[in-house]
Amino acid sequence: MTFIASVVAKKGVAVIADSLVTSESPILHYDKFVEYLKSQPDNDDGDKLINPDKIMELFKYEPAFTKDFEEKLFEFDKFTAITTTGEAYVNSKNIADIIEEFRAENKAAIDDLQLPITEKINFFIDFINKNIKEHIGKFGSIGYLVFIITHYTPSTHKTTIYKAIIYPADTNTLEFADHDYVQLITEEDWNKVVCDGQNKISEKVLLGIGKELYDIFPTFVNNILSVLAIPKNVIPEDYIALLLKEQYFKDVFFNDVAMFSLNNLSLQQAVDLASLLMRLEVDFQKYTNNIPSVGGVIKLAVIDKEGFKFISGDSIEPPKHINY
Repeated sequence: MTFIASVVAKKGVAVIADSLVTSESPILHYDKFVEYLKSQPDNDDGDKLINPDKIMELFKYEPAFTKDFEEKLFEFDKFTAITTTGEAYVNSKNIADIIEEFRAENKAAIDDLQLPITEKINFFIDFINKNIKEHIGKFGSIGYLVFIITHYTPSTHKTTIYKAIIYPADTNTLEFADHDYVQLITEEDWNKVVCDGQNKISEKVLLGIGKELYDIFPTFVNNILSVLAIPKNVIPEDYIALLLKEQYFKDVFFNDVAMFSLNNLSLQQAVDLASLLMRLEVDFQKYTNNIPSVGGVIKLAVIDKEGFKFISGDSIEPPKHINY
């Protein structure tokens, strides 16, 4: 997994990404295997009857090891950055190769600063769709993958952030020639920090629990009404929307949302906040029993009136264990 984030400033935006890649392997834990053996009947000789198929079902894909120095933050065009989390390989290529191949094939469009960013993103989505379809044809499935595309317009000082989300899919989707594997979302302007990846600590800090409550509220209400067996014909069709407009619920959901106080950050503050959020994600792992999956070399870039530029993590440093 990873952690990526874009932090919007008054006149620019900071973008950050780690460089660890976590690989998964099918794992069967000892206690689960012992539990399975105890549950099996004995044969006439007193030996346990073992079903190989059942044993195979006990294996679960879990994080097994990590690899550092994976590229996850790229220049898309002069005023646009792209970061990625999720699947590290698509169509037998790592994401860095995918981005490089796209840029090479679409150089004229990318270099054209008059071409709207939305058109460039559409080219990118078409390119990703093609590679995902080929990937599924070769390997049978694709996992979760996200690209955060961050664009800054110098003339208006406006930052627009898009999320291109690829949900897990398998060969069943190949039956539909026009199946779109990429869902594109434009983030709301009030959302000054857009992040994705691992432990979601940053989202909890910025959004509190209100966002989660807001998301599950319709399901929660519907379940209550189902238990109470209230006839549907006595419930207004838009009752959930009406409830969400009530000031009481607005207070419950959004009173602790720190995001709303992030107004008019300087670019330096945006850089500092992006670094702080990364630090939270990296350090929190020390207190869990999970394999560390956020960290390694941290890349940090900004986009301002001069365009995209790396602040740190993009140059080779002298080895620290050698004295000169």
